[in-house]
Amino acid sequence: MELTFWGVRGGIPVPGPKTTGIGGDTVCLDITDSDCDGNATCRAVLDAGTGITHLGRSLLAGPAGKGSGDIHIFLTHTHWDHIQGFPYFIPAFIPGNRVTFWGRAVSDRSVSDLLEGQMRAEYNPIFALKNMGSTITVNEIGSSPVEFGPFTMKTILLPHKGTASLGFRISDGKRDVAFLGDLEYTDGSIPDDIVAFASGADLLIHDAGELDLASVDSHLALQLAERTGVKRLLFTHFAPWHTDKDVARLIAAVKKRAPSTLGIEAAHQGLRVTV
Repeated sequence: MELTFWGVRGGIPVPGPKTTGIGGDTVCLDITDSDCDGNATCRAVLDAGTGITHLGRSLLAGPAGKGSGDIHIFLTHTHWDHIQGFPYFIPAFIPGNRVTFWGRAVSDRSVSDLLEGQMRAEYNPIFALKNMGSTITVNEIGSSPVEFGPFTMKTILLPHKGTASLGFRISDGKRDVAFLGDLEYTDGSIPDDIVAFASGADLLIHDAGELDLASVDSHLALQLAERTGVKRLLFTHFAPWHTDKDVARLIAAVKKRAPSTLGIEAAHQGLRVTV
């Protein structure tokens, strides 16, 4: 699997001279499989923050630029930093392209209703998803894994600031990636179901929004990595106030407290990772 981070921020975009290294766009991760059948769906997109606008432009050189693209977008949840880039996702405006959203409602409103909400005339001149041009489908994820192309996508419901967020575990039959991109350990401990969900993954991608120097000693991402046996840990979803220098200090501090067998890195915008 090939991973590309198109946005690694939480909250709001933060462009500027202090964030050029890590990047200022909000969350979007693109996962592809170069070994799958050329006619199969070979791309999974996790979240649609402002980083997805850069992904969209990169896709125009391929089938999506010719109206034959098939794009699956998995949403952790619908807080704005995870969906705000989609109204500017160029492939969604090209007739013939198919865009499929997968998510889980955690209120009395469906994921489709929530996505439509940011398209309202008060917020957006497009007015509705149907006006974008492509065929857009929104599916609610249940407890069963989602299978498409070479991928199997499993989900888990994570605690997250009064609501909930989905975690994803994506497999291509050879490698597994666990994505816990936005969560809050509400009682200061790791639930057993999260440990089981991430155990044995080849790569763990973990929320960094709550990471600060004062909490590095007890940061639960390190405990989770140890309990799950993963060998590689990537942080993403950095807070808006995390400058490049802040992130460098945080990652250095985490590495000092981590076992030597655990590879630790800060994801940055544009980072490409092979798993």
